[in-house]
Amino acid sequence: MPYSRIFGALILVAVAIAAASPYVASQTRTDKVEKAEAAAHDARPGNSDSWLTASDMDITRQVEGRLSKDARLKRVDIRTERGAVILTGAVPNVGASSRASELARGVPGVRSVRNELAYESGPMDGPKITSNVR
Repeated sequence: MPYSRIFGALILVAVAIAAASPYVASQTRTDKVEKAEAAAHDARPGNSDSWLTASDMDITRQVEGRLSKDARLKRVDIRTERGAVILTGAVPNVGASSRASELARGVPGVRSVRNELAYESGPMDGPKITSNVR
């Protein structure tokens, strides 16, 4: 009698495994199809929301657009090479230089930012702070 229960349980387990196998395989195929469709969507021209598909020209235009909204960044030159943005030119101070890097990093498709900006005045924004300590 105990052998028949064990045998019955083994049959139930075998049936469950056999039934689950196609379901799991179909889920895996579905995941693969969804990933392939997403990759195909990203590869279409005009989709510059990924560094894999964003053209350097699109990135440069977007960075220029963002920097043009800040009067301190009007003299910044932007060059993009394979998603790496290079900022050159002159800005009034370190704060403006930092802001330019921050704005460039926020553009979709930018892989890195190399800030080669020179600043015209002192290294800090705002008024000079002097100390009475001698």
